[in-house]
Amino acid sequence: MSLFLAWMPAGTTLEQLCALRDDLRAGDTTGSWTAWRKDAQLHMTLRHLADEAPPAKTGLREAIDGMVAKHVQIDVQFDRIEAWPPALVVRTSPNDALAALLKDLDSTAIACGYPRMRAQTPHLTLAYPPRGIRGNTLGVPAPVDPGLLPIPTRIRNISVVQTETGRGYRQLASWSLRPS
Repeated sequence: MSLFLAWMPAGTTLEQLCALRDDLRAGDTTGSWTAWRKDAQLHMTLRHLADEAPPAKTGLREAIDGMVAKHVQIDVQFDRIEAWPPALVVRTSPNDALAALLKDLDSTAIACGYPRMRAQTPHLTLAYPPRGIRGNTLGVPAPVDPGLLPIPTRIRNISVVQTETGRGYRQLASWSLRPS
């Protein structure tokens, strides 16, 4: 069970990300990538909080209430596919507003008693390789339809999400960013 802050795509953005994932899966003619994420599993982790059900941390929701009020909705663009050591991901182009949100989420989590974490690189995981194989050794499947990128979208909200074994994700709380 894992607890994290995330952005969950919806609507047209979710449809476009699913189409990209399905296209890459079709282009993976060697079957190198085996654990393709389901539609409901697609998300952008903004800040990992804990690997297991954490002890009660005080003030996280209230702290995020105040912090989110400083941030407006963020326009991002998913524009490249990369194979990282653990996964096949789609990345966003650099974005100062998203970097500022990530920094504030990290500071807020630390202030609420969550451990320091490495800086988060904005991405959305599409697939994992078989156990014991590093994703970056597999390479990126050739897209069948290169016109599927870029995918522009707007991050309108963030959520606290918990993984549930065999059931996917459970959203525990959600906050809207201010309209821009």
